[in-house]
Amino acid sequence: MNLLRMSVMFALVFVLSTDANAAKQKKKAAGVQGVVVSVEADKDNKDSGTIKVKVMAGKKGADAAAAPEEKTIKYTKDTKYWKADGKKGEVAAVLSDVVKDARVTIVVAGDPPVADKVTIMGGKKK
Repeated sequence: MNLLRMSVMFALVFVLSTDANAAKQKKKAAGVQGVVVSVEADKDNKDSGTIKVKVMAGKKGADAAAAPEEKTIKYTKDTKYWKADGKKGEVAAVLSDVVKDARVTIVVAGDPPVADKVTIMGGKKK
């Protein structure tokens, strides 16, 4: 009887921990880091459109030899824009701050994938 109780408790703990891990993985949003190639607004709706980003390959392994690829990410009126500021953290920004050749990090969420947050990274002054 004691062995049966222990088996049931072990199975219950295993099932609950598996469900918790699956929920954490679903909540985690995907991110894209790269350089802006273009920003295009939709013709019928100025609050939405696409951002094309050139994503660099990884630094190690097989990804290091791969050529950079372009990803097209949709944005909407709900997308939040931020500028990374070394001293203040992140400062609010607007879509017009996302320009060609700007380094960005885009958090993508939802189905279909849409930009949830766009952070414009600070660059070195030339």
